[in-house]
Amino acid sequence: MRWISARAAARALVAAMVLTAAVASGVLAHEGRESAGYDLVVGFLNEPAYEGYLNAVFLEVTKTGSQAGAQEPHDMAGGHMTDVMAHGGIFVSTPFADGDAFEAEIPHDLDGMTIPYHSHLNPDIAGLIEVSRDAPAAGRVDVELHPSGAAPHMLRVQPGAAVAFLNRTGEPQLIASGMHTDEAHAAAGLSGPVTGLEDTLQVEVTHISSGQSMVMALAPLFEHPGAYTADFIPTQPGGYRFRFFGSIEGQPFDEAFESGANTFDAVQSRAVAQFPVALPSVRELEGVVRGSQASADDALDEAAGARVIGIVGIVVGAIGLATAAGAIALAIRSRRGA
Repeated sequence: MRWISARAAARALVAAMVLTAAVASGVLAHEGRESAGYDLVVGFLNEPAYEGYLNAVFLEVTKTGSQAGAQEPHDMAGGHMTDVMAHGGIFVSTPFADGDAFEAEIPHDLDGMTIPYHSHLNPDIAGLIEVSRDAPAAGRVDVELHPSGAAPHMLRVQPGAAVAFLNRTGEPQLIASGMHTDEAHAAAGLSGPVTGLEDTLQVEVTHISSGQSMVMALAPLFEHPGAYTADFIPTQPGGYRFRFFGSIEGQPFDEAFESGANTFDAVQSRAVAQFPVALPSVRELEGVVRGSQASADDALDEAAGARVIGIVGIVVGAIGLATAAGAIALAIRSRRGA
């Protein structure tokens, strides 16, 4: 059985969160960003996006809770104390496999407090740890994690004891103290979708390579609170920029998002997805028509020039014939006179 210490797990937490966010972003092909206490997800509504097909700007806005300015807990004497309700405030593991275990040491200064814990990967796994000097003396207390929950759900330990979480779920788990971030924010009324932004935000859509842009209104996405769209048909492939400006819940907001390898998809030529024969796009047909028109205009110019030359030739020829006829007539008169 492999054990992971709480201290080593804490050092790896940031790396694990970055990896999780990167994987999620790659799957969604949307860009996620936190700004001014809000989580924003931006991209095309339908991805991959193809030129010539109806699509839309997609925006989702959710409160993160950070705008509430939460303060660090204090004890009765005015000193700092540990927040046992904070997500990962006491301990947090990296993902550990079925059959492995994560061990967390309970700090001595938590006597008389109850620590909630949960699995970040399975919402059914959660429990409580009551810290008391009156608890049975034990250097370590085991908790088995099963798909349906933790056993025991509640346990009493002395300060300084170790709690070992044994994974029996058949899949990786990630255990953290406190309430899940989403649950904590929801309970405090600090998280959730932000609605009504169709009245306070607009989006400027720019085709990056050409520099052409247009401002559009946002509309709420049906049955998806906090999500908004702006319909349009991208007629040029390549990168696009979505700039949202206005206000969110009274706060001025102006932020731009650009398509790219690590954000959301650029618009692709629809020939990429056509099979077995790639049909020309309207843009390509327009180019062909313009080229054909230019060629036709050149041909007409050449034909007009040839007509002018022909007419000049005919006139010159007629003058030549007239001159020759005059010369012959003059010669005949001369002979008769002789």
